[in-house]
Amino acid sequence: MRDPRSVFVFLLGLALCVGIWVAVPYNNFALNNSFVSDGYLPEIVLLCIAFLVLVLNPLLRRFLPGLALTHRHLALLVGMMLFGAILPSNGLFRFFPHNIARETEIINRSTVLAPAVAESALPPSLFPDPIGFDLETPVSSQLIYELDPGESIPWAAWVPPLLSWGTVIVAFWALMIGLGMMVYPQWRHVERLSFPLLRVYHALIDEPEPGRALPAIFRSRVFWVGAGLVLLVHSFNGLALFTDGAFPELPVSWNVRGAFSEGIWSYAPGFLVGGRIFFLFIGLAYFMPNRYSFSIWFTVLAAGILVMVGQQHLPTFRSGRLYDAGAGALIVMALGVAWLGRHHYLRVLRATFGRGAKEGDAATDALAGRLFLGGTAVMLAWFLWAGAGAPMALILVAMGVVIMLMVARIVAETGLTYVWIIPLAARQMITLFPQRWMTVSSAFLQQAHYILANRASAVSAAAMTVLALGLNRSATPASRRRLAGVGLLVLVLGLLVCGAVHLRMGYHLSASYDGVNQPITGRGARLMAMGPIQDVAIGREYSLDRGQLRAMVFGAGLATVLLLLCSRFPGWPLHPIGMIFVYSSIGLRLVVSLFLGWLIKTMLVKYGGARVYRAAMPLFLGLIAGEILANALWTLVPVLQILFGADPAMIRRLVIFQYT
Repeated sequence: MRDPRSVFVFLLGLALCVGIWVAVPYNNFALNNSFVSDGYLPEIVLLCIAFLVLVLNPLLRRFLPGLALTHRHLALLVGMMLFGAILPSNGLFRFFPHNIARETEIINRSTVLAPAVAESALPPSLFPDPIGFDLETPVSSQLIYELDPGESIPWAAWVPPLLSWGTVIVAFWALMIGLGMMVYPQWRHVERLSFPLLRVYHALIDEPEPGRALPAIFRSRVFWVGAGLVLLVHSFNGLALFTDGAFPELPVSWNVRGAFSEGIWSYAPGFLVGGRIFFLFIGLAYFMPNRYSFSIWFTVLAAGILVMVGQQHLPTFRSGRLYDAGAGALIVMALGVAWLGRHHYLRVLRATFGRGAKEGDAATDALAGRLFLGGTAVMLAWFLWAGAGAPMALILVAMGVVIMLMVARIVAETGLTYVWIIPLAARQMITLFPQRWMTVSSAFLQQAHYILANRASAVSAAAMTVLALGLNRSATPASRRRLAGVGLLVLVLGLLVCGAVHLRMGYHLSASYDGVNQPITGRGARLMAMGPIQDVAIGREYSLDRGQLRAMVFGAGLATVLLLLCSRFPGWPLHPIGMIFVYSSIGLRLVVSLFLGWLIKTMLVKYGGARVYRAAMPLFLGLIAGEILANALWTLVPVLQILFGADPAMIRRLVIFQYT
């Protein structure tokens, strides 16, 4: 490394990642506080950026100019933290290892499941305790219910599961980093996607003008007006909470379900009768192409009306078919993304298997292809080793690729910080597969795949890679290759460090301090369903669900038509992206805020033109930064209460972001 600051930056980045791995589990789960590391604009990372840009770097420029951080250094630091933020909560450890421990306990208590799993092809090393009916599960049970008095954490018992599950997890990360490296140049430079989140990151870490200590955005009064308004609203609400209503509240949520309890209105979707405004998503909608913001809120609204009419007037109507239609749309959209970039991806494939010295973009393409194909090969081998069978192993890996491709695409196009892909889930499509493929092993691995792919898509390494690659405006191919290596190193270190933090927390705490979540990660520890495994174990037969298949075909057909209209007519407003958010918890939460952001942007552009749109940008960046900062600051309040002697079980908290 030619620049001596590079070593300092790398070590500082590792230190910040360790801080994230320690702080987030205790904040999110022990305190049951607002989540601070569960999306693509992680609050804890934004708080660190604020410290680096507003405090540390000005001091370094003044007293140690040789260590002052440039845009390139800040981009590396933020990139490392983005990779670090994948691990501690919804990206992985909210679900592992508590799910594995819980299912081990359930299996050994069942006269059906225990012998079936023990006799299956599932390797014993996947479980922290031996499998067998009525066998004790001290390693698993004490993680869920707290250590017995005098017992110590059974670290050694977790080494086999770490090696077993860790192999497929690291392979999946390598696949996703390779995927992100493959798609980034195509999306950024050829298709020219908007990347709204990169606008936010660039504004925060841009190089200050000569003679200035801070980036331009922090000297904008309009920016501080937006941030200040949001901070003011949440401050009023926080003070109202802590003073039992003595301080006036500025409500941003509503619930009028009681007024819609009869007739067709009793089936009204949640966002019509209850919800809240998120200033973050109003701000992001301002930077989002109108086609996407309109498509999401309009499609979710139309589907909500369809559900109301269907449940009131059509006895055979099943709202779950909306998920199936979304799965069909998702597959078509993934094929469309692959088709648009086919020439680039073929070039990557040729570079991957090409011989001779490579440099520049060719070397980057080669590394991307090798990470992607190497991760794919290891995942396939792992699922075969674990007993999935060849057809199911191929399906699980292919579904993982489609899910991570699409979440990265959605983040790149829309800037939505919270996205998880639920419609396309192996465990929900079991009746579409031949029954002879269904074994106890494959059924169990389908459940695990739902956690590794669908739920973990909330903080995907593929999407984080795409964002990290775009942070440095002047990045070279060599620097992007180094970033990929650093990202994978951070993830592997985090698997060990953050995993140890979660185990320690779980073994020492039976529930969150407020007693709401037990096990400590709450619903996140109850995602693996044993029903499909039991059905296979008792030999229950099933037939092809034709209704599900018809819904998927309909969704695929509708998505195809909409994509063709989008490509043929630039002004066509409706994109199939909205089908993914239909009847989903994330879609219902965001729809009102996205509508408001879309409406404000449309009005400003219509009546003020491009000049007004550009002038208002800092205001909406302020809304984004203000809500992120408010969330981060109010999560510190319970910590300060504990430091000053408050009983952790009695503390109050203002929850701004918390997702199921």
